[in-house]
Amino acid sequence: MAAAPTGVEGNVSVEAVIRVLIVEDDTDSRELLAELLQGELPGGRVETAPNAEVALERAGSFDPTVVVSDLTLPGMDGVALCRELRARENPPGVILVTGHPDAAGLEGFDAVLAKPLDIEELASAVRMVTRQGTTETDAAPAP
Repeated sequence: MAAAPTGVEGNVSVEAVIRVLIVEDDTDSRELLAELLQGELPGGRVETAPNAEVALERAGSFDPTVVVSDLTLPGMDGVALCRELRARENPPGVILVTGHPDAAGLEGFDAVLAKPLDIEELASAVRMVTRQGTTETDAAPAP
């Protein structure tokens, strides 16, 4: 199997360095989202976690570029997860995914997307967050 290409080809950035960690407690949604997102990010890596605690553990070894998290999770929610991630050295970008209509005003995330998700919109947000790093906001979400 050939190694994944890296660098820039023409005007298209090859996404070999994009590492996405999806945090979603619904198993079917988590697996489907990971499969679809992997298809949108050729050369990238997508891993999953069923809750925030497992996500924090995996983030240590996987070193995600971007974390895509549901707002409502068992135990620690997506806001608290973002705070924990932002407190780390070299924090990943964080995209919040939610079905709560009032969550659009939450701060501290690089993007907030509404459910049901459009996979192309999510892939676009992942690319945008990857390009900008976490320069938009390094602040943790307000309590």
